[in-house]
Order: sequence, then structure tokens, then C-alpha cells
Amino acid sequence: MVPAGRPRPFFHHIVVALAAVCGIGLTWWLWREAGAHEQQRREVEFERLVDARHALIRETLRGYEDSLLALRLLFTYDETVNRAEFAAAVQQQLERHPGFLGVQWAPAVSAAERPVWEKAHAAEIGATIRERVRGRGDLPASRRDMYYPILFAEPLQTNRQVLGSDVAASPMRSDIEQARTSGACVISSLIDLVYESGPTEGVIMICPVSPPPNTMGHAHANAGVLLGVFRIADLLTQPWNRAPGRRLDVMFLDESSTLPDRRLLYCYALHGGMAPTEAQFRAGPHREIPLFIAGRKWSILYRNAGDDSSADVASSPLGVLVSGLVITGLGIGY
Repeated sequence: MVPAGRPRPFFHHIVVALAAVCGIGLTWWLWREAGAHEQQRREVEFERLVDARHALIRETLRGYEDSLLALRLLFTYDETVNRAEFAAAVQQQLERHPGFLGVQWAPAVSAAERPVWEKAHAAEIGATIRERVRGRGDLPASRRDMYYPILFAEPLQTNRQVLGSDVAASPMRSDIEQARTSGACVISSLIDLVYESGPTEGVIMICPVSPPPNTMGHAHANAGVLLGVFRIADLLTQPWNRAPGRRLDVMFLDESSTLPDRRLLYCYALHGGMAPTEAQFRAGPHREIPLFIAGRKWSILYRNAGDDSSADVASSPLGVLVSGLVITGLGIGY
């Protein structure tokens, strides 16, 4: 040890300087490695969360399609389904799939059949098949080759007002034609549910019902469409009702929409408030996954919600930096 008051030898200063350089260099390298490891951990965790959430969303939405397909069997093989039987069958599906706003049955009625059909079902639908006209309310349906008047609707208490309304008079006419031609379920674009109060943006899933092969050649009482009606927010929050998520924001986009203002279906934002635009959502790191549902292509965007519950782990690179500099400083001082 150098006696007090005597200057330290030059060699000592060189050693101290080298120790400082090495200590700082090692600290910087460890900080960089810790940062890279933390970034990799975050990316892996994000991918894991996205995969799990997307699988749940896909399973939940397809469950609604499967429920309509199950109801289709009832109409396909039983030509005498009545309101009570329909209500009982639908109630089972509503208990399993609470995102339904309503489930409805609309038989196909030709223009030639309309007078007789209206007379036969006047007690249920009123005097005539109706259509809703903007600013004028319900009016008798205009003449067309085929009508799809809603005959059954459940829950009846909240869907009674739609009975007798012609689905073919709505913006879904082309969707109905597509479903009837393909024999597969079709989901509509975002539409206004004109008979609903409160939030009215929704979608309707259309499940065609056709005669089974052994009835071809004679009339089948149950040709028509089953309709699953949804408020879009109620439908797309169902995956979170099943399994709450705390770390992802999710945006649903309809890639099949031809109207720009109907492209954004819904945004689940963890912190609430005003939903971001698609451009704002895409501005930061995110992941996009396509989802094909009932003849339509959706895209689902995922991003971190910004409240990583493992923030203590996320601070490890800073901890490495501070610890390294403190140790280096103590070593130099000694």
C-alpha cells in the first residue's frame, strides 16, 4: 500500500483505468445481452398469448355456426316443426351460446304462394308479409319472386316485433342467395339491426335449409333460412367472457366488406376509452391473423395492451447495468 500523502505510481493509474474500461465494457455487454434476452422473452410471450387468444376466438365463433347447423337438422328432417318445438331446440343453443341476440326461422315463400301463406299464418305475423322502409316504418312487402318472412323467433319476448318481416327486403338479399346456392352458412357484413333499440350494429349468420335428397321432386315445407342475429359487440366479446384476457388489445376487420365504413367490426381495448383507428392500431408492433368464417374473410389484429404484468422482470436489463456500474465503481475506488 502506498503511504498516505505519497502520489500513487503511474502503473497503478494504468491498472485502475484498465479495470474501469473492462468493468464498463463487461457491464455494457451484459446489459446488451440482458436486453436482447428480455426482448426475446417478450416476443415469445406475445406470440403465446396471441395464439391462445386466437384459438379461443376461432372456437367461439365457429360454435355459433355449429349451433345453426344443428338446428338445420331439425328442419331438414321434420316437416312439421311447430313454434314450441322450435323454442325448445333454440333454448338449448342459447344456453350454450349466450352471444345470440336472437335465432329466427324464415321459410321460402314464392309470390304465387304468398296469399295462401299469409292467410294461413295471419294469427302469427299479422295481415301481411312486411318490410321496413326508412322513415316510413313497416309496410306491406313489395312484389318480388321470393319472400323470406320470419315465422319463428326466439327469445320470443325480445324478438316478437320481427315476426312477418321479409328478410329478402334487407341488405342481406345477396347473402341469402349465396347461402341458398352454396348450401353453406354465410355471415353478413356489418348492418344496422333496424328492429333493435340501443346499439344497433350487428351481423346476421344465414344457414340455408333445403329438402333432403329423398324429398327432391315434391314440395318441402321447410325450405328457407335459419338466422342467427348478433349485436357485433355482444358476439365478439364472448371469447373474453369465457376466458378474460388482460394483456392484449384486439381489432376485428372485415376484409370482405366493400364499404370502408363497415370494415372495422369491433375493437377490444383493455383500457377502454375511444377505440383506435386501424391506422393507429397498425402503427406499433402488432400481429395480424386471417380468420375465415361462414364464407367471409376477417382479419384480427393483436397488440400488447401496455400493462405487462411482468414489469419486474422487464426491468432486469436496467438492473444489470446499475449493478455492473456500482461494482465497477467500488472496484476502482478500492
